[in-house]
Amino acid sequence: MHGLNLEAIALFDQMTQSACVVSGKHVPNSITFISVLSACSHSGMVEEGRRIFNSMKDYAVSSIEEHYACMIGVLAKAGQFDAALSFLSDMPIKPGPNDWGALSSACRFHKRVDLAEETAKMLSLLKPNDISLHASSSNIYVDGRMWEIGEMIIAEEGLKKSLGFSLIEVNNKLCVFNFGDTLAFKSTYMRHTWNSLSREMRENVFL
Repeated sequence: MHGLNLEAIALFDQMTQSACVVSGKHVPNSITFISVLSACSHSGMVEEGRRIFNSMKDYAVSSIEEHYACMIGVLAKAGQFDAALSFLSDMPIKPGPNDWGALSSACRFHKRVDLAEETAKMLSLLKPNDISLHASSSNIYVDGRMWEIGEMIIAEEGLKKSLGFSLIEVNNKLCVFNFGDTLAFKSTYMRHTWNSLSREMRENVFL
């Protein structure tokens, strides 16, 4: 995935180098900038993101909420929350759900529960009937090992999480099983395969 993001940025640079503003040939448009800024966010390329965002005016592309959200994601995903908040407050347009959502997503990624609470309040004001926001808030607390608060949010809103499931392919056969599903482990080979994968995952977490 990281390689694809780098390729997207390289293609953007190639496009702008051969762009002809007069004829409109190969000129990046609004969607182009959203895509490449998103690639910068996923790749943690802050300076590239700044450069590309600032270059929008060179192609007469007006910034909209999605562009600002991408730039907030670029900064916050890289852990630069002060810069992201400053960018948010200096926006010439009123921050919308996409902007606060980008900040909220980064809060979960970095387990910033304190800031996540503020973003959740703003999102609830902007989208009061969006149930997914409450589930997202709950997940942030769970990721931050504050399970009781996470479960309390779900209970207060009367939400019900769907049961998670796992997939594993054994001998070209796809097997599906839920948490606590003992039927899936009747096969000794499947049990051995799953235990081996679980052990590798636990070891990788603490690398």
